[in-house]
Amino acid sequence: MNSNETTTPSLDVIDELDGWGLKYTVVRLALELDIFTTIATGHRTLEEIAAAVCASKRGARILLDALCPLGFLRKSQGVYSLTPTAEAFLVRGKPTYCVDLYLTF
Repeated sequence: MNSNETTTPSLDVIDELDGWGLKYTVVRLALELDIFTTIATGHRTLEEIAAAVCASKRGARILLDALCPLGFLRKSQGVYSLTPTAEAFLVRGKPTYCVDLYLTF
């Protein structure tokens, strides 16, 4: 490279931070709303979940759909279900429930 050429630095570091920040925000909101316990108690459609957590359908859909690729929820034909990880660790009353630990940060 000669001294007249410039290169644009990569945004990878910033993109990675942004991705982690978004993931953290999505999961934290789900934990604060107790989404996983809500689903475990039988509220499985968008309408049921949104009503149970007092959220708008649009906001709930965005949140729930964001939790799917993160590995916390599955969605099939408009019905949400918990993954084994969410079922084991994020449902209130389970002996392995650990949400309180994460909400202290």
